[in-house]
Amino acid sequence: MSLRLVLLPLDPQAPLRCLHLDGEGKVLEALDLAADQSLPAGFAIGASTTVLVVPGSEVATCLTDLPARDPAQALAAARLLLADRAAEPAEDLHIAIGPLQPGQPRLLAWVKPDAMHQWLARAAVQGVDPDRVIPDYLALPPPRGAGVLVAERAGQWLVRGAGIAFSAEPALARQVLGERTFEWTAEQDVEALLALGAAVPGIDLLQHRFTRRASAGPRQPSRRRLIVLAALVLLSPIVLLLADALRYHVAARALERQATVVARPFLQAGTPGASPGALASVLERRLQPARATLLRESLFESIAATPGTQLQALQYAQGEPLQATVVHATPAQLQQLHEALAQRHASAREQAEPATADGLVTRLSLEYAP
Repeated sequence: MSLRLVLLPLDPQAPLRCLHLDGEGKVLEALDLAADQSLPAGFAIGASTTVLVVPGSEVATCLTDLPARDPAQALAAARLLLADRAAEPAEDLHIAIGPLQPGQPRLLAWVKPDAMHQWLARAAVQGVDPDRVIPDYLALPPPRGAGVLVAERAGQWLVRGAGIAFSAEPALARQVLGERTFEWTAEQDVEALLALGAAVPGIDLLQHRFTRRASAGPRQPSRRRLIVLAALVLLSPIVLLLADALRYHVAARALERQATVVARPFLQAGTPGASPGALASVLERRLQPARATLLRESLFESIAATPGTQLQALQYAQGEPLQATVVHATPAQLQQLHEALAQRHASAREQAEPATADGLVTRLSLEYAP
């Protein structure tokens, strides 16, 4: 099975490098396309997959223990994780999530959406319709063991090793590598190396808003398949939240016991200062964490029960309402979320935020409503 590999340069005016590879990574054809040229119809005509390799200096990656969740929940968890790691607000970035492998950390990649739009626009203008998009350093094959692989291409160093992967100018790359020893690949041998790694990339940037649309006509799924998919959609978020719900329930019970201990002296006759107002004040302070725990439980259950909504951010400060930012496609979904919260003894005041490419964004201030 052959592969069409398209190497997008960092310079928008530089030529596009196109390779036709056989199943073993051997280069069968190669050509350079100027910025105003289109891919010839007969090039790599037998290739089953087209991989677009983009400048890795624009794409950051990290390894994390992100749990296995459905795509919407995984994306929300990734945004929370990158809030303190990315140089820009996580909600402004395009985030791609690598496949989950048992016992292995999960790969996250993030890039500015404008860069993705520019890369895909140039590819489309030049007649390239990619099946996958990967940063150049992840087109290198994974090194063996704890080794680090370094390759030079177009004035950039591509680096991939155990726990490290990036693309940068040589001087910066040397600083990042520090005292690490690495295996060097000269520029004339880089294409053969990329041919080996591009067939099995660790991640695909064509996710979420950039998911590739199939060119073939829609295929009618079978009734049995629809039933299975519907069951998975309904059950997966609920099953994943059961553990959290149980943990929050146990915590809430513990806080209730603490509140009882605090209240007991005030309930004894003749205790100095045991006024109803003092009791109410103490109980209010002690019950706030318990209420926040119950609110989080109600919020997670409500989102799981409202298709099309996802949690983007969650904040809590002592004495303040629980703040949650949710993404939804329509106002009707937000109304359904309000109804689901009301059924779980929670009320929410809403404030509209600027919409993103993922959908409408609303900030909710949640309060416990017994």
